Amino acid sequence: MSDGKGNLYVMHATESGSPTTDVSLPSGWNIQKITITSPLIITPFGGGDECYFNIVGDHLGQGYHQYVYADNFY
Repeated sequence: MSDGKGNLYVMHATESGSPTTDVSLPSGWNIQKITITSPLIITPFGGGDECYFNIVGDHLGQGYHQYVYADNFY
C-alpha cells in the first residue's frame, strides 16, 4: 500500500484470514497485490530505548507495517 507521498506499507495481518485489496482508501492512497520472493525484514526506527513500528489498519481489519519512509523523520 502507498500513501502517494513515498511511504510504503505491507500487509501483515487480517482478521478474516483472507487478505483483499478491495478496501476504501483516502484520496491519493493505493493498494496492489505483490508477491515477494524473499523474506521482508522490517526493522524499527528510533534509537536506544525508543524503537517504533508504524502500523496502519483499514476498515476490514487488515493491518500494515510501514517499511519505506519518505522522510528521514517520523
